[in-house]
Amino acid sequence: MKKQWMLFPLIALLCVYMIGCGKDFDAAGYVQGYMDTCLKGSGKQFAKLCAVDTSQTEALYRSGIEDVMHSWLSGVTLNAEAEDMVTDALQDLFMATRYNVTNTKKEKDGSFTVTVTIEPLIFPIDKGIMKEIETSATTQYTDDNPEDEEIDQEKYGLIVAKKFSSYVQKQLEKKAYGDTITLTTTLSIENKQYKLSDEEQGNLISSTLITSQKQK
Repeated sequence: MKKQWMLFPLIALLCVYMIGCGKDFDAAGYVQGYMDTCLKGSGKQFAKLCAVDTSQTEALYRSGIEDVMHSWLSGVTLNAEAEDMVTDALQDLFMATRYNVTNTKKEKDGSFTVTVTIEPLIFPIDKGIMKEIETSATTQYTDDNPEDEEIDQEKYGLIVAKKFSSYVQKQLEKKAYGDTITLTTTLSIENKQYKLSDEEQGNLISSTLITSQKQK
């Protein structure tokens, strides 16, 4: 399985808040809450376990979506309307991911081993697909604006956003999933604080999508 293309900016934003507190630490709820915050924008459980306000997890989710948007549509000028359009599409995409924490085990050193089952959503996306979308947008812009000597970047960006959003929705209409995978992740403890390593975070989130396999 190929890891998701350019999803990691979203993960990095959450690292600073990945601290669990309390004697009766809910390792399963922590990992589930972390993934729900990243992918679904549902951060109440995660905020409670991290002892932060939900407004902070909501802001992190929005910022993460924005980072993914600007990574995938790098170099494209997006006005407010275009950004809203792409944001809605990405939220729909991540909402379709499937995962569940199935087991936890506390180790002798105080850390937790957490088992997560994932049905990875098949969503083909790479630089080649984005190039096709942008080329199609250029053709449409030229057809719609034959008198323009130069491309209006905001108009062009809006066309790209519409085509990207349409591509996402078409893939979600098919909504195919790969074989279920099982990941074992470790919540390490340091100075009485629980956290996931950067690698553990990346593995959890990137495994929810398959980006290199065409849907049948």
